[in-house]
Amino acid sequence: MFITLFTGCKDGDRSDGLVSEADRQFISQSADAGLFQVNAGQIAASQAMFPAVAAYGQQMTEAYTPIQTSLKALAVERKISLSATLSREEQGRLDSLATTPENLFDSTYMDMMARHHLSQQRLYNQAATNASDNALKEWAASQLPAIVNRLDKAKAMHDTLVSSR
Repeated sequence: MFITLFTGCKDGDRSDGLVSEADRQFISQSADAGLFQVNAGQIAASQAMFPAVAAYGQQMTEAYTPIQTSLKALAVERKISLSATLSREEQGRLDSLATTPENLFDSTYMDMMARHHLSQQRLYNQAATNASDNALKEWAASQLPAIVNRLDKAKAMHDTLVSSR
């Protein structure tokens, strides 16, 4: 007869390294999106024509660097390996951004940021609602207000750029 003892482990905690596939995908997709934000922000900070767009790019780099650090810690705790490079899809977006003509760069970047943050909002909402790992669920929920703020700012800046043409 085998007896299993559980000590200090609440339902939904995943300190044992067992992670649902959906949670694993959330962590991987979030890390990929965050790495994209850091890199795209660096490009925008150096290539944007309007100082506000360059500043937004710098803000994205500064905002996503600590997010990436905390996400890596969550991944390590769950024994998930994260790629140090962008996915093919995100690398393609980054390459496209880097080669955007100067006169279109600012509006292209801000449109890309609005779309990207909308995608992140959906991803994080899903995790905040449905993650099986309670700590991951709480972490995702804690990130949502800032994502929505960055989304709103990107949309407003994009609309301003488009209307000023």
